Amino acid sequence: MSESYEEQLNRLNLMADDDGTTWDLSDNDQAAISAILDRLDELEALTEWRPIETAPKDGTPMLVTLVRPDGLDYGPQVGRFSDDRWRNPYGTPLPGSPTHWRPLSAGPEGA
Repeated sequence: MSESYEEQLNRLNLMADDDGTTWDLSDNDQAAISAILDRLDELEALTEWRPIETAPKDGTPMLVTLVRPDGLDYGPQVGRFSDDRWRNPYGTPLPGSPTHWRPLSAGPEGA
């Protein structure tokens, strides 16, 4: 996020209702808003593509983008690094060189 939490909370405190009454957020309100902003940052981090050099090499499945030997770009695929190469979930080597990765999101509860 571009603004610090303190800047965001200060901006919220300065906002006014239609009648001109400003908000006075309690410490509990500010803590709740900070927790929400923290969670938004976590969720935002899950959707950011990262350089492949930073990917875990422990067999963890993740989304990867690939460039084929002919230079064409593959769309995102599930891949994992195993036995010194990038593989799909079934163990078959991927048909190109991964350039970026991001974590897989958690599935629905109870699934």
